[in-house]
Amino acid sequence: MGCAVPQGERSLHYRPLFVATSAVFVACLVLGGGTRQGFLTDAIVQYASIPLFLCAVWQLVWPQEPDSAMPSQQVRNLLIACALIALLPMVQLVPLPPAIWTALPGRELLVGTFATLDRALPWHPISVSLQATLGSLLSLIPAFAIFLATCCLSFVERRHMSILMLGAAVLAVFLGLLQVVQGPDSALRFFQNTNVDDAVGFFANRNHQSALLYCATVISAAWVIALLESITTDEQREGMAPTRMIAILLAITGIIIFAATQVFTRSRAGVALTMIAFGGALLIGARRNKSADQTSKLRWIAVGCTIAVVLMAQIALYRVAERFTPDQLADSRAAYARTTFQAARDFLPFGS
Repeated sequence: MGCAVPQGERSLHYRPLFVATSAVFVACLVLGGGTRQGFLTDAIVQYASIPLFLCAVWQLVWPQEPDSAMPSQQVRNLLIACALIALLPMVQLVPLPPAIWTALPGRELLVGTFATLDRALPWHPISVSLQATLGSLLSLIPAFAIFLATCCLSFVERRHMSILMLGAAVLAVFLGLLQVVQGPDSALRFFQNTNVDDAVGFFANRNHQSALLYCATVISAAWVIALLESITTDEQREGMAPTRMIAILLAITGIIIFAATQVFTRSRAGVALTMIAFGGALLIGARRNKSADQTSKLRWIAVGCTIAVVLMAQIALYRVAERFTPDQLADSRAAYARTTFQAARDFLPFGS
């Protein structure tokens, strides 16, 4: 399900779709970082995403520039994939007659509640928490809007979107460092319910900040690969242009910064996924640089990843080590996991 890539396009003219996609993306980062339902900012992001979503679907189905349009099979696959994801919460919101929903696993408590109240059994959907299911459905709108709109963008516009994402990640890094320096009472923490001892950036949860950083690590590595691949034979013989060298060094610096500051989130999953991101970056470089004369280009990526790992290890010794120390009172994820698996087993196969 790839997207059309007009390789020859080099225009710097930004279409309204690109501007709208960028605006919604920034709004998602700045306003959509809460971890609880009911935030007004979430509703703002969702409402702002609806026009972008409709425009993206319109552009995919009825492209304004037929020459650069995606193949119909790819468009169909994209829309089917999004529809199937949205279908799960939608099906769980459909009201069912009592004869059906009472026969579903795990409904004994709900049936007993109506019996205690001496009330007739009403029509009820599969979901036992309508608000949570509806919230999950609405939360898909910004993701679908940005995903489909990005597929409608040109090659150059998508590259510029990646630069916008890296710029936002850099701002999140510095914001997170200031949060750690200022402590739990920092005014730069945008949410009341948050990880007060860690760098969370624009978000309320350290794991979300961590996800932004390891995604930015992979995109920075992709830029290093693209810049190295674009080196011409003359540049290899006579030396690279200063602008290209600066761009490569900035991309490698990005890898180092995003990985090294990952530890300030103290996200254990983030540390593990950052290591996987390094492996993915090296695999991308290895696949695209198979020829002998390009082997040295892969070393640039390896050097950046190695430096990042070294810095990460040096800084992580204190902050991450304490997160891996067993503490049943402070970390109840094991109990959460047991409860979640038990609930999944009780409500199989239709869910709750």
